[in-house]
Amino acid sequence: MHPQRVSFILQDVSAKVILVSEELVSKVPDGCSATVVVVRWDDNSNNTTGHNEPFPGPARVPTPDDLAYVMYTSGSTGTPKGVGIPHSSATQALLAHDRHMPRFSRFLQFAAPTFDVSVFEIFFPLFRGNTLVSVNRGELLNDLPGVIREMDIDACELTPSVAGSLLRSRDKVPCLKLLLTIGEMLNEPVVREFGGKGPGKSMLWAMYGPTEATIHWLVKHVTLLVRMQL
Repeated sequence: MHPQRVSFILQDVSAKVILVSEELVSKVPDGCSATVVVVRWDDNSNNTTGHNEPFPGPARVPTPDDLAYVMYTSGSTGTPKGVGIPHSSATQALLAHDRHMPRFSRFLQFAAPTFDVSVFEIFFPLFRGNTLVSVNRGELLNDLPGVIREMDIDACELTPSVAGSLLRSRDKVPCLKLLLTIGEMLNEPVVREFGGKGPGKSMLWAMYGPTEATIHWLVKHVTLLVRMQL
């Protein structure tokens, strides 16, 4: 992310605390007034309460109207636009997805955290008590089918172009049972390869929704027998 964009977002949300890895701590703008907490994964320096002691609860229990997160879009003017999502909307989104989405065991985290799809990828599997699989970005782009097979991933969300160019065919990912698509219009090759021809044959779902609507507001199971116009 461009340094000016980082500075703008931190100022726009009036950030009080920044969690950052050692690799990215240099990206924190000079003069930033927020408290910077560097997360180190190779030691226990982050655990101030100890392994066997419970972590303290929140200082204040949030209400449904309290802010859960802010996601930034490009904005119609080119200036980043912050979209605030309250706890009520985030919770209702998880409940609605749970009602409509098929069951899975291991979900791949693929989207960059700057996109709200990442919120769904992270919290929906955890909401269901399933496994979230996070993999180095380079490995995902170098051999996505191999990662899916090796990690026994059975669900993921990708753009149609990524599904077509990196997955290519369902034969390369025999463990994959659920493919959600987002961000682009579905194309015929992806529908033909992953859509199937009848009940129980399709792993393909079309997802759509602006950030303001809390990730997705449209979900549709896609088969070759269903003609969709999105």
